[in-house]
Amino acid sequence: MSIKKQIYIGLGSNAGDRFSHLQAGIDAIHYEIGSIASISSCYETPAKGFEGDKFINACVEVSSSLTPELILSKLLQIEENYGRKRHNDGKYYNRTLDLDILFFGEQIIENELLTVPHPRIDKRL
Repeated sequence: MSIKKQIYIGLGSNAGDRFSHLQAGIDAIHYEIGSIASISSCYETPAKGFEGDKFINACVEVSSSLTPELILSKLLQIEENYGRKRHNDGKYYNRTLDLDILFFGEQIIENELLTVPHPRIDKRL
């Protein structure tokens, strides 16, 4: 029997129908990663680090037995499935869906793929 962890995933969208993108992300997280235990209210923030449209943001608490690396892989695929385009120029751009692992239970993770808690968690509202 695998042990389930409580994972907090941040969602954001600042392109197109932002609310629909967030809902699609939540649905995909439930289907691909685990049971949604709770969903925060949505809130709007300005783009940070680039000139872009305002973000609609939310956070979900997910119960899952998947590894952090597998969850990250699935989140990146969900972003791509819903139109996220990544650029290799080091710049930030508007995005249909941005998904970040904020917390993974009580674990601290630092490797070449992933840093948890999220490295800019203190910059979030």
